[in-house]
Amino acid sequence: MLIIDGHEDIASAIEGARRDFSAADPRYSLSLPGLRAGGVGIVLATTFCAGEGKKAFKGVTGRRQLEIYEDLCRRFPGELARVQCKSDLRKIPASGRTGLVILMEGADPLPNPSALEEYHRRGARVLALAWNNRNAYACGLSGRGGLTPKGRELLRVMKDLRMVLDVSHLNARSFREALDAWDGPVVASHSNAKAVATVKRN
Repeated sequence: MLIIDGHEDIASAIEGARRDFSAADPRYSLSLPGLRAGGVGIVLATTFCAGEGKKAFKGVTGRRQLEIYEDLCRRFPGELARVQCKSDLRKIPASGRTGLVILMEGADPLPNPSALEEYHRRGARVLALAWNNRNAYACGLSGRGGLTPKGRELLRVMKDLRMVLDVSHLNARSFREALDAWDGPVVASHSNAKAVATVKRN
């Protein structure tokens, strides 16, 4: 059995709280010993930047969060491995390591759609267009708008890069419009069906 954790803000917690990921800490939800103890095979590890453009959660930029994941895999090669393709994924169960799949929680760090290519080159494979806010690409839970022309262009770039679309945090209109414009793989990494629970996230 392969256990998958669909969403963890590892990098922003490490940088924002100056925590030691290699040590268990009851103040945080995840640590390297916790992954080990839980037998977690795959983690969708986020870059989380909640503001427009270069603004970032607790001042931690998207690029800095990528550096943190790169550093973790260098420091703990027997424990962690980046997953960037199907071949990487197939190796995880027998390796005894936890695979990190980089998920961009919101496209806010991208000044334009073509900027996604750098993030993809550095390991990002899943993208959520928006967090709770409205950005240049789509509208999250707190807004009433939908997919923007730049959002549609971003989906085209994602398709060329063979990325996965994460629909968590999108409002209903952006959700529907994104799915109408997208024919690639989709995941709801940390949300559920409204039929199961009627909350804004679902």
